[in-house]
Amino acid sequence: MTRQLHSLTTPHLTDSEGIHPYILKYISSFPERLWDEERINPNPRGWHQVSNTLKYSYSLNDEISLMEYLSGSNGNTLEKLIYTLVGNIAGSDFLMQLMSPRQISSDDIISGNSDKLERVKQRDISTEDLLWALNGTIEIMELKAVSSQGRLSEDDLKLLGNILTFIGYSRGDIRMSYFFLLLKQCGIFTSIPLALKTLNDKELTNELRHRFENLMN
Repeated sequence: MTRQLHSLTTPHLTDSEGIHPYILKYISSFPERLWDEERINPNPRGWHQVSNTLKYSYSLNDEISLMEYLSGSNGNTLEKLIYTLVGNIAGSDFLMQLMSPRQISSDDIISGNSDKLERVKQRDISTEDLLWALNGTIEIMELKAVSSQGRLSEDDLKLLGNILTFIGYSRGDIRMSYFFLLLKQCGIFTSIPLALKTLNDKELTNELRHRFENLMN
């Protein structure tokens, strides 16, 4: 499959395919971890293989049994196998999310989770976890921008609006870095005013415009 086709195709994992429930939960929270078009891993086939390994080779059919197994002394072999199937970055994060979950996910941001946004405003989320989640949203937005050739749909504009909201209420240095990263990676400068309008909150929209004003001039 060519890289062009990678860029224009968004794969999905569903429970109808018999995928392990914790893999579905993880990919739902971090959708950018399903497929890295720039590297061999992770990819949907690898996650299928991890699922089959957990269910059929280790008889670990749910999140609790997987957590208990990894907490024991026999977990190292399974961990190494997961790294082999989906790569070290996705594999280690997959396991870390199980044993010590991050405070915020990419899905929290793109879905506009109000509780997590409030915690961002209060600086109640670790910087590392916030940066990790924001990086994921940039990857998601870049894929959508490429697949739509820069003509974002209404749903994509809403997603962008939620990303801008979290970036806008992040610490000043993070706000500046990720605003410019979003523009550089996704090339959606002209879509920003439209995205802010989708928030359907005049006060919020004006506040975000004020926060981004100096960056956009």
